Amino acid sequence: MKLNFSLSGITKIELESVDGYALAGTTGIQWGDSGEALTGEVENANSILVFNAPDENGLTPGKDYFIFTLLCDLYGGYRLSIYREGLVAHYFGVHQTVEMGSFVTPADLIEEELEFDDPDAPLVEEERPELDATTTALLRQYQQSPHLGCGGKCRRLWTRW
Repeated sequence: MKLNFSLSGITKIELESVDGYALAGTTGIQWGDSGEALTGEVENANSILVFNAPDENGLTPGKDYFIFTLLCDLYGGYRLSIYREGLVAHYFGVHQTVEMGSFVTPADLIEEELEFDDPDAPLVEEERPELDATTTALLRQYQQSPHLGCGGKCRRLWTRW
């Protein structure tokens, strides 16, 4: 992954495969008959990589930084946790394919839109808004007959997704 920030003071980046794929670990790599790289069983696998700034001043704005991973599929999603001034902002990326010898960059990361918060704050809201009568009735109908109208096809679609 290739990263380049204009913000100053970024001290740490965490890259996480939301699907739990191994980004790091110990493995052997072999070359297939058609030139593709094949990896063996990954030992000490980790789906989260931590990239610390080289010093306490943080990453140099405008400089390219690279995070190297095992061959993996980030198409289903990844999370970048960007630490700055004791706070953290989360960016979620999807639909990016990593190919050997190439780097992906966060496709639609807009630094001005990052919301930095306390690192111990929950990633989801703790409160739920109250549901209106129509939504409550639809949820009740779904709970009673979840495959009404789909004949079970939705389960196969969700499994592939």
